Amino acid sequence: ARDHQTLQRDYYALLAEIDAAVAPDDATMALWHGRMITLSGDEPPTMRAIDAKAYNDALDACDVFES
Repeated sequence: ARDHQTLQRDYYALLAEIDAAVAPDDATMALWHGRMITLSGDEPPTMRAIDAKAYNDALDACDVFES
């Protein structure tokens, strides 16, 4: 949970900086892109089994596949 909070804070800080720029130049946009890639690299690995379970549970809840 702490990793998620830290990453979310950093993403929002970058987003605020991007939104505040009136007319960024190419160098500034390249810097932002690099920072976004760095943030993405800090994300923990995806837990595929949990993703699949959540997806299946969502389908079950929507009665997509009737028994």
